[in-house]
Parts: sequence; structure tokens; C-alpha cells
Amino acid sequence: MLTTRCAAVMGALLVCGSPASTWARKVCHEAHEQVSLTGRLAHQTFAGPPNYESVRRGDAREVMPVLHLTRALCVRAPGVDDHRLRNRDIKTVQLLDTDDLVPSAAKHAYRVRGRLMFAESGHHHVPVLLEVDRIEDLAGQH
Repeated sequence: MLTTRCAAVMGALLVCGSPASTWARKVCHEAHEQVSLTGRLAHQTFAGPPNYESVRRGDAREVMPVLHLTRALCVRAPGVDDHRLRNRDIKTVQLLDTDDLVPSAAKHAYRVRGRLMFAESGHHHVPVLLEVDRIEDLAGQH
């Protein structure tokens, strides 16, 4: 009986091994967690007030710094283990509290340290944001 169960479990692992092992290794951060993320910095234009829908149809332009991540990110609410309530495969985060930290023409890799948060207002244009503490230029580092 035990051998049959072991065989069934081993078979399931072989069939589902790759996706399951990939998911098991994927770290999901919590909102409000301090993280260090790497990626390419850019300034992106979003639609602002009054409707936050379309600059072409009259909404104000909001130019915001964003980080296009080297690796996709997973973020969940603190204390929530339900996998359905996670924001997975986040590839871009909006940067907050950058003041003069973001260079105007960023074309290469940067490491950005800060605190994760979820979008809370119309001025938050992507699902996950980062309140920035420090930006480090990785150009020339190996």
C-alpha cells in the first residue's frame, strides 16, 4: 500500500515537477517589506486627472519614474497566504519619493532599495509601487 502511494506521488512529481519546483522556489514578498530590486529605470507617461484614462482625450499627463524589473516580482498582502490574493509576475514598479534620485536619461541597470506597497490612488498607475530609499547605478560593475 505504501509503495503504491509512493509510486503515485513520484509519478505526479515527474509529471508536474518543473512547474511545481519553479513555483516552490519563487519568493513572494509582502507589501511594506524592504526589498532591493534591479532593473532599468525609465520615465513613463500615464493619464492623470480628471479621468485617469487617456491623455489624448484630455486627461493630464503624469510622468512617473518606473523600474522595469530584471526578474518578475510576486507581492502579497501581509499575513495573507491565499495564492489567489497575490500580485504575481509584476514586471514594472512605479517609484515613489524619488525627489532627485532618478537620473533623467537612465538607460542601464540600477539597484533600487525601498518599501513595497500596493496602488492606493489614481496617481498610482501600476499595481505595485516602491517607496524609494536609495538608487544605485550598476553601470560598470561586474
